Amino acid sequence: MVFLTQPDLKQEGIAGLGAFVKSSDKLVVLWSSRYFTRLHFLMLSYYLALEFSGEKVEQRNPLSFSPWRFIGISAGIVSLSMMLLPIVNYFGMSLLDDIEQLPTRVQNFRMEESQCTCCSNNHKDPQTGLKVMCDRELVYQSLKDIYHGGEGEGGEELEQFNQLVRKTLGPKVLWRAGARATFLPLRYVTCIVMVSNLPLLSDLIWHISQGPETPLVGMELFIWCMHLILQWLQPLSAMLFSMEFSIQGLGAGCIFCLAFC
Repeated sequence: MVFLTQPDLKQEGIAGLGAFVKSSDKLVVLWSSRYFTRLHFLMLSYYLALEFSGEKVEQRNPLSFSPWRFIGISAGIVSLSMMLLPIVNYFGMSLLDDIEQLPTRVQNFRMEESQCTCCSNNHKDPQTGLKVMCDRELVYQSLKDIYHGGEGEGGEELEQFNQLVRKTLGPKVLWRAGARATFLPLRYVTCIVMVSNLPLLSDLIWHISQGPETPLVGMELFIWCMHLILQWLQPLSAMLFSMEFSIQGLGAGCIFCLAFC
């Protein structure tokens, strides 16, 4: 590496070009229209011609091909995304529909209305046709044993279990599934907000790579970088809270309309 801004290091780098080539296994040529007009490149080629054969020269595609290669790769990615996006949206909409219906299903849960395979098949084995034991009766008996110790007529254990599901198990399932204010898990909301702000991330990286107008070092440079990062994060946090509170307000408005309309 030849330092162009420090004269002493620049002189040492140019003087060591020959030793650098001798210790190298091969010379990679990144060819462009200016390759044979640059002095350092010609010196490297000259040293290589003196010491080694042409087999140790590896030439890559011209640098002018790089934008076209980038365009080709980008076009392939966009085409693949356009093919996969409808499939992803289909499954995503199905997931949202299930999550949206989950609070109603939990609130209206009744053990008596739950489905059972044996009852759906009229208590017969679908393959052999033989009569099978009713699973529902076994479950009811288990609940009776839990709540009444298997004694007495019972009858209240089903309602007790229904209340347990609605008030204890239900809220935990709703929270884990994301069926709360936004009807989405928090990690999904975060991903949506992050993806929508990814284009601005390229501007942030570019500004940090360019550095401040006035050269800074140490803690001052760190604070300057953190200032840019926080500027990028501010819209993300605003969008996140906006999604949470706006849909909370929408849900409250729907409840108000249902109550008074």
